[in-house]
Amino acid sequence: MLALSEQVLWTKLRKNLINKLTMYSAAIYIGGIVRWILKGCKTNLKDELSGRLNPTWGGSYDLENFIVGIIFTAIILGLIIWLVF
Repeated sequence: MLALSEQVLWTKLRKNLINKLTMYSAAIYIGGIVRWILKGCKTNLKDELSGRLNPTWGGSYDLENFIVGIIFTAIILGLIIWLVF
């Protein structure tokens, strides 16, 4: 019986980890697309999303995209909440 509960625990842990990684990846992609648009679509979108470009103000390009994605998502959610209520 203990083995079954451990298996259920590991399954739940794996699902939570996958969900967190997916949200993290989504923020990176959103940030990459926003930065690509802000640069006037002059860079390659693949390079922008994969983090192949040199970082400017962060430790890595993925971290920069993640921060931009979180800020952009917060602004959009704020605007939606403000318009609805």
